[in-house]
Amino acid sequence: MKRLMLMILALSMARSTLLGQEGDSTISTMLSKGLTFRAGIGSYALRDEFISRETYSGPLPVYMLTWTDGAPARISQMSFELRAGSAIRNHNISASITEFAFSFDYLYPVGKFTFLSHDVSAYLGPSPDFFVHFRSQNIAKGGSAITRAYSVAMLFSAGAILTFLSPLNESLLADASFESNVLSFGGRIVNPDDSDESFVKPLTPFSGLRFKSDAGLRYEVSSRLHVRLSYRFELSRIDAWDYFISGSDMGVLSLHYRF
Repeated sequence: MKRLMLMILALSMARSTLLGQEGDSTISTMLSKGLTFRAGIGSYALRDEFISRETYSGPLPVYMLTWTDGAPARISQMSFELRAGSAIRNHNISASITEFAFSFDYLYPVGKFTFLSHDVSAYLGPSPDFFVHFRSQNIAKGGSAITRAYSVAMLFSAGAILTFLSPLNESLLADASFESNVLSFGGRIVNPDDSDESFVKPLTPFSGLRFKSDAGLRYEVSSRLHVRLSYRFELSRIDAWDYFISGSDMGVLSLHYRF
């Protein structure tokens, strides 16, 4: 009986090791060097008191291009994000919105745990981010009205990102990430009634917040191509000048080509 128990324990430890190695292999394969194109659509809402206290909302598509370089000790990602649309409305008044963001993510393994019988690997690292928002009211812009027809908001941030990766099998990977700025330099068009106010200020998350979360499933179609379906939420808030807040949630489809 003692020998049988030792054999069962040895087999169990060997199986755990193999499952752990398989999970690590799946992560390495899914996040290896490659290029990812993402496209998504969802709802977008905005309140910018430089122009109006009213909330504008509507659909706003997003397009993202990401270069990933995975290594055993670190995963690095460089991303460019673009959104543009002219159907953001408040009743019969509309606005054209253009946003772009450029970010670097450096992810380092910080531990593993088990959730719902699946191994989960946690990664943490710095995430610098540059975000620009441009808004143009779709109204007559002649005379003094031009000073209230355009709005610009910017955040250049030093932030942090936390990512969880969980291989469900050798072809399917679940992942989730949470990212926020820590310190930022913010920029805004200054209210013409406060012309002496600086248009650039250092900000904390209390005066200028940039938060992103993303959760999805990644499937290996072939050794070169991976498909991912995800839900993405973003929130940007600046209150060091006229109050500004924008938020969006969307479904995103991604294609990753592995080199």
